[in-house]
Amino acid sequence: MREKLIELLNQNEDRVIEKLINFAKAGGFTRFTSTRHDDWHLSVREIIQGLSTYLMKHADDVVNVHDAAENPACEFGVRCARMHRARGITLKMFLGLFKYYRRAYLDMVNESYLTAEEKQAAKKSMNTYFDRLELGFCSEWAGEGKDSRIHELQLVNRHLTNEKNKLRTIFESMTECVFVVDPQMCITEINSAAAAYFEVQPEEVIGMTCSSLLGCDCKQEECHLYIAMNKAGCYKDVEVEVTTKRGRRRLLTSGSFLHDISGKYAGGVQVFVDVTEKYRMEQELRLHMQANNSSSECITIFDESAQLIYANPEAEKMLGKGIKELLGLGIEDVYPEGERILFFLIRGNYWRGELLLKQGLKEIIIEVHATPIRRSIGQIIGFHVAAKDITEQKAIQIKLQQAREDTEREAAKLRAIISMMGAFIALADAEGTITEVNEKVITMTGEKKANIIGKKLWDIHQGDTLEKVQELIKKYQEQPNQPPLTFTRIFCGHDVIMNIQPIYRDANYDGILLMVIDVTEVAESKRQAEQAREIAEKASQAKSEFLANMSHEIRTPMNGILGFAEVLAQQGLNQEQQESVKIIRQCGEQLMDLINDILDLSKIESGKLILEETVFSLRKMIYETVNVIEPILMEKNVEMKISIDPHLPDYLKGDSFRIRQILNNLLSNAAKFTHEGCVEVKVQGERTLEKTDHRNFVLTFIVSDTGIGIPSDKLAEIFETFTQADGSTTRKYGGTGLGLTISRSLTELMGGQLQVQSEFKKGSQFSLTLPVALVHVEKKLAPQQRKEGSTREGVVLVIEDDWTTKQLITNYLEKAGYTVIATDHGKQALTLAKIYQPDAIILDILLPDLSGWDILVKMKKTEEIQQIPVIVCSVLPEKERAFSLGAVDYIEKPISEEILISRLEKLTLSRTSEDTHIILVDDDKTALEFLRCVIEGAGFKPHPFMLAQEALDFIFRHEPVHAVILDLLMPGMDGFDFLDHLRSNPKFKSLPVLINTGKDLTQQDYQKLNDKYERILNKSYIHPEALLRELNLLIRDGVQRKPVNQKMKKGPVNVLLVEDNSFNQKLIEHLLTGDGYKVTMVENGQEALAALDQGEYDIVLMDMQMPVMDGYEATRQIRNMEKYKKLPVIALTAHAMKGDCEKCLSAGCDDYLAKPVNKDMLIKTIKKFTDSPAEESRGKKTRIRDKGIELLVPWYLQDLAGEMDKLKEAARINDLVTVRYISHGLKGSGGAYGFPELSNLGAEIERAAVNQDLELVRSLVNQLRELYTEILEEEL
Repeated sequence: MREKLIELLNQNEDRVIEKLINFAKAGGFTRFTSTRHDDWHLSVREIIQGLSTYLMKHADDVVNVHDAAENPACEFGVRCARMHRARGITLKMFLGLFKYYRRAYLDMVNESYLTAEEKQAAKKSMNTYFDRLELGFCSEWAGEGKDSRIHELQLVNRHLTNEKNKLRTIFESMTECVFVVDPQMCITEINSAAAAYFEVQPEEVIGMTCSSLLGCDCKQEECHLYIAMNKAGCYKDVEVEVTTKRGRRRLLTSGSFLHDISGKYAGGVQVFVDVTEKYRMEQELRLHMQANNSSSECITIFDESAQLIYANPEAEKMLGKGIKELLGLGIEDVYPEGERILFFLIRGNYWRGELLLKQGLKEIIIEVHATPIRRSIGQIIGFHVAAKDITEQKAIQIKLQQAREDTEREAAKLRAIISMMGAFIALADAEGTITEVNEKVITMTGEKKANIIGKKLWDIHQGDTLEKVQELIKKYQEQPNQPPLTFTRIFCGHDVIMNIQPIYRDANYDGILLMVIDVTEVAESKRQAEQAREIAEKASQAKSEFLANMSHEIRTPMNGILGFAEVLAQQGLNQEQQESVKIIRQCGEQLMDLINDILDLSKIESGKLILEETVFSLRKMIYETVNVIEPILMEKNVEMKISIDPHLPDYLKGDSFRIRQILNNLLSNAAKFTHEGCVEVKVQGERTLEKTDHRNFVLTFIVSDTGIGIPSDKLAEIFETFTQADGSTTRKYGGTGLGLTISRSLTELMGGQLQVQSEFKKGSQFSLTLPVALVHVEKKLAPQQRKEGSTREGVVLVIEDDWTTKQLITNYLEKAGYTVIATDHGKQALTLAKIYQPDAIILDILLPDLSGWDILVKMKKTEEIQQIPVIVCSVLPEKERAFSLGAVDYIEKPISEEILISRLEKLTLSRTSEDTHIILVDDDKTALEFLRCVIEGAGFKPHPFMLAQEALDFIFRHEPVHAVILDLLMPGMDGFDFLDHLRSNPKFKSLPVLINTGKDLTQQDYQKLNDKYERILNKSYIHPEALLRELNLLIRDGVQRKPVNQKMKKGPVNVLLVEDNSFNQKLIEHLLTGDGYKVTMVENGQEALAALDQGEYDIVLMDMQMPVMDGYEATRQIRNMEKYKKLPVIALTAHAMKGDCEKCLSAGCDDYLAKPVNKDMLIKTIKKFTDSPAEESRGKKTRIRDKGIELLVPWYLQDLAGEMDKLKEAARINDLVTVRYISHGLKGSGGAYGFPELSNLGAEIERAAVNQDLELVRSLVNQLRELYTEILEEEL
């Protein structure tokens, strides 16, 4: 209970004081006691402290009156009595006041949370304690009547006590920190303010030195208090820095020495005032003053009487007076309307306004901000007035206001314009919020204008249009100066054209203008027109397909007719039979001409005939066309005349094929209908100022004859389809009547005119006028015509559409001494390459008419230019693609002069016998002699070696060496070791090596070679041309060519023919087997796939239109098989429509042959893809040899007889090492001299020797003897 009561006392101190004050007021005791709350704290706190001590220690003591001075509670009562008696309070008055103390504490207990029993016990203890206090009061007042000396002492003691209490009260109530120290500078006393400031308890610091408490590091003799005490003096207002628990603080200290009652030195007292904040404020004030002084505003400060006490330099400048003149002036003397400003300020209000201030003869507008300056307690002590010159700003505001008014007027005009427009118009700000719409928006959306304004722009959109609008706005916000976007959409149930126009202000996105045009009716009309167009296109497509299919159906049997007519003509027929075959061929060719005419007409009518403009030689085209017609005229004894204006340029740009077709038709008609006299062609031309795109030259052909002429009433009909001037002439002269129709249609397609003049029975004159383009083609110069000082004699064709790049490359090449032919069109490039046969071609990929890749493919498929090296120059990083399509090098733009010239030098420097050194390494003397003969005959410098080590030493000692032809199996150092040593030398890592071996290479062999070579050739079947072709490529490239690890072809080329027509099957089989090809025939694509699974084929000839599975699908499936991705597939089709070739190639075919098949073209195409001559499979073998080799054959056969004797003897004595050595040489040399069967048999003997099959070796040696005898008979 005691603890609860003590806790209750401490918690309710303030409540007790409130009750005491109220009781004192009610009882009239306020005349001799205070009513301030704080003045009661000490008395109440002492009572609570005494009561707490009493409850814990003396609750049960019984005290007599005479023992009152020794009881704590009584002693406290005595002290209280003395204190109140000193103030003139009687015992009656004191006891009357004391009863209120007892009542206040008892009331507190009654109102507490204690239980009834606890309250009873608490009140008992409190009454006992207050009884003891009262006993102490009474005991003090009881001694008042004793002798006077005691009374005097008591009075003195009371006075001293009062003084001491007064000093103690002053000491404790001081807000400054006070220390009392003894002579040793140790603290003896510290007031409450100091204890709170340093956050310590007084008893903790008693005995500490003041320097320890202050945390200062000065020595004692340097301490101001110590000096003052020693001199019996004092000091004032000294600033020191001390360390407290709150950090470093700045204090203002004063101190003095102390002496006792006898005047003896007794220590000192030190007072501290914290001036940290004052110091900080002074610092801030200095900064503010500096800021005011450097401010661009006029700043003035007035005191409470409105007299100026401060002005910054800007104020002096603005007010036109110095600081001395301004100080002391009233606010009304400084500023216009100063009285009005002061009226607001003295009432504590802030004032802001604009005033006119005179500056000499001019007036300026100033903006004034005036504020009262207050103390912390709110008292006004001055005024702060700031002003700035806003004259220019006001002028700008006036202009802005005028601009706003102008803008508003323009906006009003814009709103008026928008409202009158029939289109949906909406304006939105940069955030996409709609700010203005016209009536059309309200009509289309069905919303009120008030409901639309303020919405986001995308709130009126849906679906993909919503996403598009949001994406656009984001794009406009992030990327300045974006173009408008127009697209069509379905909007609010209407077909519309939507235009989104971004609005930019100073390159910053400021909003968007949305315009929506309702085109529902137009769209419906367009849809109907589109449907009609689709119907027409389908009809046209059906017509085209019908014609294509019909042409296929006609061409397929015609292929058989013409093909077998050719076969019959070669089979020793008699004269009558020859004549019959000739008639068959002529009829077939006439029928083919008819088909071609019909197809041309169909393509023209369907708009699918595309003109191909190329550079062509005008004179060459004319003479070639005339040469076709001239034999017909010679048979009739009709003269042929040609007249070409000598001033005409030789090279023009146009569709030369179609021009030739028209000219051929006109000349053919002239030759057909002229029996005497002459046929003449005149060619004229002139520049035209009326340029039709790039065609700036008009070419005129005039074809005239002295033939039967055309009646005047028939002139208008001759250009109609299937029409001739006289129907009877059809039977007499032949023809379909399509020629002139096609000619006029082609002429009009090319933008020209075809006109006719004729006089019946006197002749006709046709005038053909065509626009073409002039081109400037630099003719290939003869060596003696080249630039003086030129170090090279190479011609380079540059194909580049960018003028700057083309000029740069041309400058580089001409500077290096090359002759340059340049063009910017791909189609023209092919023609130029054929005409000039340049030493190298530099090809850009991104061209305006054709892709560079397409040009490269066409070049490599065109026999007369396929060997010209092509360097691809492009920004596209597609080096691998360039090499895969046949380019020899690739340079990525931008082009460096040094790189370009160095790459060209590798291609164009001539390799003559004086500077091109070829190392030949083969242990077989015959094979080595063969290689030497071929290499030397081609103009190279051969260096033959039978030992690999000697060859290696030569390479390391001599320079330059340009290539190595290497056998693999040799005694001592073999080819594998040779390559290891060669490639280990950094100088020869890129030296081209061509492996020429008869060994069947295994996977382990390829791993040992490890790509240290460029190409592998099988010397059992090597042809001199193939050897030289590979060698030239290696030397020309000057870089490593990746090896082709393929099994080398042996024997005849195996052809898979996929054709459903039996006549064509027999024809193609006859054409190919006669030249040594092996042909397997199947009837459709499905059978072709099955055949590929069952056998190995070198090439596939694929008809494209077949039952079950056509050629397109079959080719696609072949290309999907990893095994056949590189198998050549050649399309055979009778379709001749535009796009057929592209369709075949896109299906995966490598090339395209149109029926009827020409034998020469067929054989040439097969050879192009198989790269291997076919062997004759029947009859006498055709030996493929170089003329130089032919002379060595007798010597070779003679030497071979001795080798066979050695071989037979080695087999007899079981010397398999010698057998292997000789057979290996035979394997390599046989094919080189045109005897592949010898190489085959040599390889079998070598294989048997490796397997140590002696019986097989002897059997094969006997077969070799028989084969040798057959060869001798054949050669003799």
